[in-house]
Amino acid sequence: MYGQQMNQYGYQPQGYPQQGYGQQAAPQRPRMNASQMLDQIDSQTSKSVKFQQPGDTVSGIIESVTAGQVHVYDSINQRPTNQPDYWQDGSPKVQVIVTIDTGARDPSVEDDDGRRSVYIKGWGLQKRAWLNAVRAAGLRKSSDVKPGDRFTATFTGYDPNSKNPNNPAKMFEYTIEHQSAVDQAMQPRQTMPQPAYGMPAPQPTPVMPAQTGPTATQSVTPQQTTQILQLKAVGKTPQDIAGMMGLTVEQVLSVGQSSQQGGQQPEPEF
Repeated sequence: MYGQQMNQYGYQPQGYPQQGYGQQAAPQRPRMNASQMLDQIDSQTSKSVKFQQPGDTVSGIIESVTAGQVHVYDSINQRPTNQPDYWQDGSPKVQVIVTIDTGARDPSVEDDDGRRSVYIKGWGLQKRAWLNAVRAAGLRKSSDVKPGDRFTATFTGYDPNSKNPNNPAKMFEYTIEHQSAVDQAMQPRQTMPQPAYGMPAPQPTPVMPAQTGPTATQSVTPQQTTQILQLKAVGKTPQDIAGMMGLTVEQVLSVGQSSQQGGQQPEPEF
């Protein structure tokens, strides 16, 4: 079964809340019967993932990990009913429900928010694959899987040893990438808006480097022109003048050229 502790139904699932499985909860937490638990499951808005062909996979960031009771499956219509399912000893059949945010949008589904739920049977091959993923992530129990962890489910094939060859059990491989509190704090926050489906992602505006000094295209003020000509008259080189006044050599030379073209030298200011 899904744990070692026994209750009046025959067992207690390991790593999940006790209410809703038949065991009396603490007085401050009201007991949830099977019908209420199913109503809570039905109220979830995320779509369940349909694994149709081996190789189908889904991945995303975990929003929640819960436990629920399996519904009786209608093999004729090939869909679950609203009736809760039980084992022959009266214990409920349970499953793990992992709800993830895939970040993908299905354009054929109105108001699709990208959330998907993966249902994992609490017995047999699927239970074994889930517990293997929990242990491979370095976790002790299922309740250690937290929102923010990344979860991947892959449909790997059908059980060759199935007791029902006409409807063999599906085999899955699950992967959990656990994020510690430190890991989550180190994750950069997304500041760019998410694009609509089919639209290119917005690109950040390039930041031009700050101007650290004058350029040759910047004009020289009349006062700087006078100073340049005065320094030139006392024998200073263009390099000396540029260094003294914080200008470029090109600016200093341009003042000399414009002065020669104008034919006049501005009077110095006193």
